[in-house]
Amino acid sequence: MKAPHTRRPEGSGANARGERERLMYQVSRAIYRELSCDIRGGRDEHEAILRVCEATIERMVVDQHYFARPARALFRDLRPHFDIADWPRVYCLIMIPNASEMCSLSAPFWPV
Repeated sequence: MKAPHTRRPEGSGANARGERERLMYQVSRAIYRELSCDIRGGRDEHEAILRVCEATIERMVVDQHYFARPARALFRDLRPHFDIADWPRVYCLIMIPNASEMCSLSAPFWPV
């Protein structure tokens, strides 16, 4: 007697991995796009920022239980690529959900 065929749950196997990788790519690119206008330097700096964003998002997915404070780690890795005057905006974009609206406000923002 054959066992009845059971359908794999949604979000399992190769399709889930592909979807997860696509979402990781979208998130890291969205962070990069928001920050790209303020990057100091040329093409090498832009590539470095993109690699840092991708590595952080990938680690968040792969190592979520042991990656403490990913936003803080990302900000620490990004700081050298920006002028110090841009750090509040970079911090705001990384640390706060829906930050693109908040960071565009005219009031200065630097949380304590």
